[in-house]
Amino acid sequence: MKIAIIKSAFNATLVNFLAEGAERTLENYPEEPEFETFLVPGALELPLMCKWLFEKGYDGVVVLGVVIRGDTLHFELVVNNAHEQLARLSVDYGKPVGFGILACDTTEQAFARCGIKGGNKGEEAARAVLAMLHSKEKLG
Repeated sequence: MKIAIIKSAFNATLVNFLAEGAERTLENYPEEPEFETFLVPGALELPLMCKWLFEKGYDGVVVLGVVIRGDTLHFELVVNNAHEQLARLSVDYGKPVGFGILACDTTEQAFARCGIKGGNKGEEAARAVLAMLHSKEKLG
């Protein structure tokens, strides 16, 4: 298994907590998948990098980002666009995308989802990719 982790550089401190969770999950998986981490400027660039990685032969991708609501519609536009494009890429390429983009109203909510005060959504996104690859393998 060859898996990529893509991190958004925006809100880097929070994203790095997500990445640590995803990397830890992949490192501790019994089949020890090969993985590499890539950095993009923001959440809107995640789908394009995902497409390029699928074209380079990666079996699955974990995407990580943190978008915090502001005073404008930018929040909804970024999160909705990234989600829609990543879901389409997953289906078009027949490869799993672990969606680890947090869409939070506050920084406190983001910290709570990055493993500081609770579960780590980066871990969950990595587990989702591994589960889907395992399911695909069972199909033959």
